[in-house]
Amino acid sequence: MSESTTPTLRIQPLASEHYLYKLTSPRTTFGRSPANDVMLSDIRVSRFHAAIVLQPPFALVEDVGSRNGVLLNGHAVMHAALSHGDVLTMGDCVIHVVWEGHEAQHIEAEALSSIPGWRPASVDESNETRK
Repeated sequence: MSESTTPTLRIQPLASEHYLYKLTSPRTTFGRSPANDVMLSDIRVSRFHAAIVLQPPFALVEDVGSRNGVLLNGHAVMHAALSHGDVLTMGDCVIHVVWEGHEAQHIEAEALSSIPGWRPASVDESNETRK
């Protein structure tokens, strides 16, 4: 992953302060324990709460067994890909994801109206297969 596509986190442990953390390691851990890469001093954050894994060109967040969960844009997640502008919440700590070249990181999936090559069996066909 080149420096231009390495995400930066804007970490807000309290509403009145924030700091920037550049993700450079393949795996960055978050939690209350000093053994984590990013220590979050919040009673609602587990000792080992979450990790962000870099898998170029993506960054993935994973809940590593936290008690109060990881929220991505307000929704609880166990594993999820991160995009520019995403907001992670761990306890009362808010983390904004910033990509420096974010246009290459946005992923959209197109919904399929049906599964190619699949069709439901009719009532007659399903009865014939049971005989």
